[in-house]
Amino acid sequence: MALSACSQDTTPAARPGRPTAAVSAGPTPSAHSGLTGRFVLIRDLGLGEVFTMNADGTGQLRLTRDADQDSEPDLSPDGTRIAFTSYRHGQAQVYVMNADGRGKQQRLTGSGADEYGPVFSPDGSRIAYVSLQHGSSEIYVMDADGTNQRRLTHNREIDFEPVFSPDGSRIAFTSKRDADGGLRNGEVYVMRADGSGQTRLTRHRADSDSPTFSPDNARIAFSSWRDGDDDIYDMALDGSDLRKLTDSPGDDNRAVYSPDGTRIAFVAGRSGICISA
Repeated sequence: MALSACSQDTTPAARPGRPTAAVSAGPTPSAHSGLTGRFVLIRDLGLGEVFTMNADGTGQLRLTRDADQDSEPDLSPDGTRIAFTSYRHGQAQVYVMNADGRGKQQRLTGSGADEYGPVFSPDGSRIAYVSLQHGSSEIYVMDADGTNQRRLTHNREIDFEPVFSPDGSRIAFTSKRDADGGLRNGEVYVMRADGSGQTRLTRHRADSDSPTFSPDNARIAFSSWRDGDDDIYDMALDGSDLRKLTDSPGDDNRAVYSPDGTRIAFVAGRSGICISA
């Protein structure tokens, strides 16, 4: 699926060897949306509900109807299931449902603490998520049916925003475990899928967060507040070859690569921008 900006087009010009950015003022697309032709999104109907839609914005379908917030949906790679966070039982918990919204919406977590931010592995067999069951936000992984829940990080500071690499061998995430100049700012880390080899990739006094892998497993895109607002950057897997991809007055964040890796969709804090196939 090729992504392009429309309306008032402020998309950066293409540069050799780097993806161009398609700008969206609306929902964040799921990392697997390009494989299925559908996006999952949140619409604010009081607290938040999960919808799906076609890449051109048509065919919007409401999937959840709750008095409490439903958020952070992630579409499975085969397009049949959606994992999401729900507050319907008084705290954040991870649920899964059929992608058409039919049938039972199954709760997967229940430690007694907030658990949120689910993302599917590339083969759909595992879900990474965040849990506060030991007092701080830590990265966990479980089988897609909620069994075999395993803790991957062990820190007093916050670890969050996990995302699998395309081959499922690594997980990138954001952590506030390191203090630079006394600041507990977010930095991008990567680890093996079993939790070993945790490595810091970014080093800056400003927050860096929301990492995502390129489809060829060669680069990681992320957002960072380095120049007074959020912009999209990308880098090699070892943190080298840092490139700034957006430079606008508004915040740009939540980047997702297109399936062929040539473009990046992201949420933009500016008006008159949309995303289309």
